[in-house]
Amino acid sequence: MGNFSHIINLLLTLMKKLTSLLLLLLVVIVTNAQELVSVRGHVIDEHGNKVTAASVVANNERAATVTNEDGDFLIKLASANESLTISHLGYTSEVVEVNGDKPLKVTLHSTTIMLNELLVADPKDILSMALENIPKNYNMKPMLAKCFYRETTRKGKRYIYVAEAVTDMYKSAYNRGINMDRVAIQKARRLISTRVTDTLGAKIQGGPLVPIILDIVKNRDYLLNAEMLNHYNYSMQPSLTPTNGRNEVIVTITPRPDESTKALLGGDFYIDVNTFTIRHIDLKLDMSDRHKASEFMLEKKPAGVKFKPKELTIQIDYNPDKDGLYYLNYIRTDVSFNCDWKKKFFSSSYNVTSEMVVTDLKKDDVKPVKGRDSFREHESLFDHHEYFGDPTFWKQYNIIEPSERLEKGIKRFLKKDKK
Repeated sequence: MGNFSHIINLLLTLMKKLTSLLLLLLVVIVTNAQELVSVRGHVIDEHGNKVTAASVVANNERAATVTNEDGDFLIKLASANESLTISHLGYTSEVVEVNGDKPLKVTLHSTTIMLNELLVADPKDILSMALENIPKNYNMKPMLAKCFYRETTRKGKRYIYVAEAVTDMYKSAYNRGINMDRVAIQKARRLISTRVTDTLGAKIQGGPLVPIILDIVKNRDYLLNAEMLNHYNYSMQPSLTPTNGRNEVIVTITPRPDESTKALLGGDFYIDVNTFTIRHIDLKLDMSDRHKASEFMLEKKPAGVKFKPKELTIQIDYNPDKDGLYYLNYIRTDVSFNCDWKKKFFSSSYNVTSEMVVTDLKKDDVKPVKGRDSFREHESLFDHHEYFGDPTFWKQYNIIEPSERLEKGIKRFLKKDKK
């Protein structure tokens, strides 16, 4: 461990504001300290394909989780007498009854709707109308959200770093910008590879703040301000799989080639054409100019390392609360890159991911997170040793089932290092 601690000082600090780290993420809510029922499930579509990041919500409890990359989930309930709602963008929601601890198999069916004459409208105008309707469609009261955050680094197919945290996230009204928004870390844990050959780690500046910085609907200055929107080309198509039968269009923004210095992020905005609500966003970094992409992704790197960016993607989901007003519910960022080391014949591939899910939401009698408790934009979760070290804290939490169990992966690391 000493060798790794010495080498970890060579870490990359990805993405000034965006940034990302992760692979398995997320939690879901504290339950009472009683005997819990663990319910597992697997979610597919009508074609047998696994459904990743589907929302799993207990209808009579304040508990939820999401499916992992294999379509699997684990949720802990206070009672087996419960029903779950399974939903995902583009599919009709399904309600299933829990049968003790028996594994559940859930099939989601995609929905198809023909849109009206709105498709002849200018796509930029549609996006502008959605932005004008933010005060009408999104929460205009301060909110305090309980969240689960996870960030990971994968070298090839092997995870060399995982950190998880339960956070409190304070958000002001959606027409107030992000200056007053704060995140406080309640508890965290991390696991690090002990292999001396893992000479590169990754830590993200402001990792737990990503849900504030990248709440694009609220943080308009990041991407959706009037000046920035002039540097894009626009197109639009109907959403063939709108959620729960809503009429939706997908407005796609593409950076203009001659404006790539100002506009590097492009992607799809899923907009409800009845209410002009932005409900889902998929963004991707333009990689046509690798030098500019590297500058966007990378703040600094170790000497002797050649950084080669491969991909950066962002997924953002907005869900309605009990009053029908939308708020940021889920966000994920993924970064992949190669590093060429001097005096080494082969390069190494890395994937850095971060995920956050809101597990509980409070809108009444909300108090802001105090400044002294808030996480700073220029900090990284990796460097805060005081957050880690209470394993009993996690027993009452629902955690997304990773594609590979974290404990199993770490045991494998340790066994190999002893040889």
